[in-house]
Amino acid sequence: MSNFFLDCTISLSGGNCESSVVPASGNWTWHCYYSTAIECTILPVNISIYSLMNDVVHPNLAVGHVIGRAVKLSDGPMFLDAYLLMPFPSDPTSSGYEDHLPQAMTAYVWVLRTVMTALEKMPDDKSWSFNPIVLDFVCDSMKYSTVQ
Repeated sequence: MSNFFLDCTISLSGGNCESSVVPASGNWTWHCYYSTAIECTILPVNISIYSLMNDVVHPNLAVGHVIGRAVKLSDGPMFLDAYLLMPFPSDPTSSGYEDHLPQAMTAYVWVLRTVMTALEKMPDDKSWSFNPIVLDFVCDSMKYSTVQ
């Protein structure tokens, strides 16, 4: 098993809470879902985070810090099973909202796994790179993805 983590600050939109039945136990669980994009790459992202039954959905354009397990399929958006979603306070429709947001909206990626691909020398002749293939349980099923 491998893990692909994403840590970023992004704008949320299209929030809704949905319930589902856990197949193994028959218990109900709730998740909030949001759509967004990672700003530096314009990569679409669908976020899922565990929620309480009557939890409040964050408003459109609210900016939040998100950490979670991710999978990127070759033909669609990235799915992010979030551990943490902390929106920045205030009303996102107010004129001064963006004045209190961080200036650096950089996304960080961590991949934890055994390297099973060949190393490639980078153009600077000092660094090495590899393309890890990630297998993880995200959004209720096993998913493969790769990072380049």
